[in-house]
Amino acid sequence: MNPNYRIRYKKKDFELEVEGDRDFVLQQFHTLIGFNSDNSDVTININEISSPEISGSLTLVEFYKSKKPKTHDDRFVLFAYWHTLKEGKDTFKVEDIVAFYTKVSEKRPSNPAQHMTNNVKRAYFQRVSDGVYKLTTSGSQFVSSLSGSDE
Repeated sequence: MNPNYRIRYKKKDFELEVEGDRDFVLQQFHTLIGFNSDNSDVTININEISSPEISGSLTLVEFYKSKKPKTHDDRFVLFAYWHTLKEGKDTFKVEDIVAFYTKVSEKRPSNPAQHMTNNVKRAYFQRVSDGVYKLTTSGSQFVSSLSGSDE
């Protein structure tokens, strides 16, 4: 999987964020804001997105236990995060996420489609097409913020 990059541009009440491979990010950014080289008051920072949390030999079960998601909605985001960053798949369907329940020995939810919808409303998933979703930056940040504590 190629590294993913993100660029954020914020000026007054306008904010733009582009994510993807490096060339795509730069090309889209320049196209979307009409950036030119004489725009001296703008600083561009492009950052490689990495996930040290799931690098190396960490297994799904170890990652799941370290994060301790409390609800099905939270589990769906965690599984989508794993699916996207560890398995390198950009999109997923409800059945892809539900399959992770067996892998971590958890009881499957009775209405999985509702949890997909809930996470779209939370802005953790984006609907790409009918029945196909992708993890958003907010969804990734949510998983990173899970502390794994029992509070």
